[in-house]
Amino acid sequence: MELTLDASIALVIAAPFLAAIVAPLLQRLTGRLAGWLLALVPAGIFAFLLTLVEPVTTGGAIRAGFEWIPAYGIALSFLVDGLSLLFALTIAAIGTLVVLYAGAYLQGHRQQGRFFALLLAFMGAMLGLVLADSLLVLFIFWELTSIASFLLIGFDHTRQAARRAAIQSLAITNIGGMFLLAGANHFSFCHPDDPTTGRSFLDHRATAPGESLRGFLVEVISTFLDAYVREDSDVVDQLEQLASHPLVLHSGRR
Repeated sequence: MELTLDASIALVIAAPFLAAIVAPLLQRLTGRLAGWLLALVPAGIFAFLLTLVEPVTTGGAIRAGFEWIPAYGIALSFLVDGLSLLFALTIAAIGTLVVLYAGAYLQGHRQQGRFFALLLAFMGAMLGLVLADSLLVLFIFWELTSIASFLLIGFDHTRQAARRAAIQSLAITNIGGMFLLAGANHFSFCHPDDPTTGRSFLDHRATAPGESLRGFLVEVISTFLDAYVREDSDVVDQLEQLASHPLVLHSGRR
């Protein structure tokens, strides 16, 4: 049965996760051949992505998606354009080489199967990240990347240095994730009808900004994020609005 283009692109992202599930069992059954067999997954993804080079360069971007939560208009949507295709090809190519190298380097290691699983999961998260076509999907795969990198860095968890490096990596990526969440939420405020927003991550209809500390913090973070994309006059106007915020006025009277 021939897969549709939408299903094929979704399989590009799902295949590494499926391979990660069976990697430990496959390693126990096949031993030193496990690296070669698992490397077929990223190699196959690379080969498929190569077939998209011509249609992308001649016909433009390719979109694919599936309804996820229709009641809220949320879909798992992906985009293959020139830039995302370049990154996806890079991830698949390097992933193939790393899996092959790990198969030889960790040969005989009792936790080699676990390493293969984490490596493939990380690759799947990276593919989802670069191919995401909505802010919600982007944020989900960002967090999956953070978790997978944390587990990979802390693979040798008996060493204190590995545990410390893993925690440091998790802290840094989660700080980035919080700013990504704040920026995506503010973008959804400014562009509620944009199809890439999916849905606001913080439901601003439930609590209006200015009525809670959370709303005030969202305004502060969003203002400084806007400083990079708006004219200086717009930023000054927003800072003046923050200066008149009830929380600021209340603290000034103390």
